[in-house]
Amino acid sequence: MAVATVDDGTSRPAPSRRPGRKLVAGMLGSVALSASLLAQAGPASAVAPGANGSIVCEGGRTLPGATATNPEVFSINPDGSGERVLTNFPGRDGDPSISPDGRTIAFESFRSGSSELWTMNSDGTNLRQLTFNGAPEDRGSSWSPDGSQIVYHTTEFQAPSGPGHSSFEIMIINADGTGKTRLTSNNFQDSLPSWSPDGTKIAFFSNRDGDGEIYVMNVDGSNVTRLTFSPGEDAHPMWSPDGSQITFHTRRFGGLDVMVMNADGSNQRLVTTGTAGTFEFFPVWSPDGTMITYTGNTLGPGNFDVYVINVDGTGVRRLTFGAGFDGRCDWGRLSPTTKDECAKSGYKRFSSPTFERFRNQGQCVAFVKASSRAGKQ
Repeated sequence: MAVATVDDGTSRPAPSRRPGRKLVAGMLGSVALSASLLAQAGPASAVAPGANGSIVCEGGRTLPGATATNPEVFSINPDGSGERVLTNFPGRDGDPSISPDGRTIAFESFRSGSSELWTMNSDGTNLRQLTFNGAPEDRGSSWSPDGSQIVYHTTEFQAPSGPGHSSFEIMIINADGTGKTRLTSNNFQDSLPSWSPDGTKIAFFSNRDGDGEIYVMNVDGSNVTRLTFSPGEDAHPMWSPDGSQITFHTRRFGGLDVMVMNADGSNQRLVTTGTAGTFEFFPVWSPDGTMITYTGNTLGPGNFDVYVINVDGTGVRRLTFGAGFDGRCDWGRLSPTTKDECAKSGYKRFSSPTFERFRNQGQCVAFVKASSRAGKQ
């Protein structure tokens, strides 16, 4: 892959690797839309390495009943086929995040009158409300690796007289809606959390040091460490399935672009080309770690679609088509159903004198051995 180096030492794919890219006139009209979208969290969910399943997004254009102010949650196959609408509500449903086992989707909904965190089955059934704050915003959900908890950001603690979106805090809640724990407490924007695959850390966005940057902290809120230091906002961190890398979007190059870095903040490089005036943001890893899906408006202002790109910046594919906004996605994995599939898909093995269990944080079938005979638990 051809690589270009920018003034801050960041390496990025040369624009020639992205044929057909062009600077779109009139992009200034979409800057306000972009700022509004960035003030809202995209999904943040990490899954163990495995086979690529469906991509779940929010859409406000081609879906039945959906509009720019009334998006719905939909799923789509990685090749762009099989689009399926999962929600149907005359208000906002969006910002979906898929549980590690692929069976549950957390999302933001206004169906109770305010922005609250909800969950539903992956087919859109069994809706359950998790938060009841009446706050301007509860969203940005990311599942713990074992699927038992969800981290999200909230304006629950913002003073009623304060300006909108001036103070976001990061919270953890049990997947059944109980046991809320507050992780951050300040007057800045701490948002867009992402739970690491090993369960020990949370990456997040904050402007606590003046510029919007990416940080990590322990799951109890301790040991906050800053990872990015470049002028221009860096936001929406997402862990790779193996936990070795983080993808994020940046404003360093005049628009919004997708980048990748090591989990310690080193080796930062562009995945998209850094063309001024275009917006490519809300990146999320594929479960097998080879691709990234993101939201982009390469075709013009206000025309946001779902794209997939290889991690090395090649092989860009557009998945959705039409006017309006489709994006802010999460990418689920195919759930193994047999012992061999568990072993081949990166599932952890737990052994004891009486049984062995193959699982991915509790989602796989448990196989029990009693004496010389093995059975399925």
